[in-house]
Amino acid sequence: MARFQQHITKMVHVQLSADKFIDGILIDEGTDLLVVYAKEGYFYIPFLHIHRVQFYSNLDQSVQEHDFPSLGSGAQEESVLSATASFHDTLQIAKGLPVEVLAAGNRPLQGCVTDVMDDYFILYAPLYKSIYIPLQHVKWVKPYKDGQLPYGLDQQSFAPKQSSDALSRSFQEQLNTFLGQIVIFDLGIHSYKVGKLIEVQNDQAVIVTASNETVYLNLHHVKAMHSPA
Repeated sequence: MARFQQHITKMVHVQLSADKFIDGILIDEGTDLLVVYAKEGYFYIPFLHIHRVQFYSNLDQSVQEHDFPSLGSGAQEESVLSATASFHDTLQIAKGLPVEVLAAGNRPLQGCVTDVMDDYFILYAPLYKSIYIPLQHVKWVKPYKDGQLPYGLDQQSFAPKQSSDALSRSFQEQLNTFLGQIVIFDLGIHSYKVGKLIEVQNDQAVIVTASNETVYLNLHHVKAMHSPA
């Protein structure tokens, strides 16, 4: 059953995990996400990280769908999101498009989605190359406006490099392909999350840090992983 359909086009205040807030117009609702149009653009927000939704009736506005860009604008006129679209579906639609993703800490990531698997997706980011992000930790996805690319890059510089490597369906299985390599969890915000991956099993990753300390990380709390290799 729809939760917020009666509030579409109303001004909304959304509180997210990590004390993040978004104020804008509620544009659409999917099976497990909301779409909010704010001054920065469209925010595709999974319900999993929504703590509070509040509508401001005194600021209600009537808006037209064509007044706002959509995740698939240009290639198609219809709305990206339907009443049954899921966050997983939205990521599939976003493949190849420039987006901003908030997952690890307070550092938004800029890049494009290249692959969407069962419980994670891959974001090709100019700063980090391929980043593996569990779906459960994504707080929002925000597409860039038409024609814009991060860092002033042109399309050739921004385009991800093609890889022939096979991808595993689950995040834990994919981590196993990096055994013996240097990996960086959660963008390396903490030094103990950077090291050589020596074991992955039972929802746990084991790494050896630069100081030769062995660290055990609970994969349920790992928000992103990339490798400098």
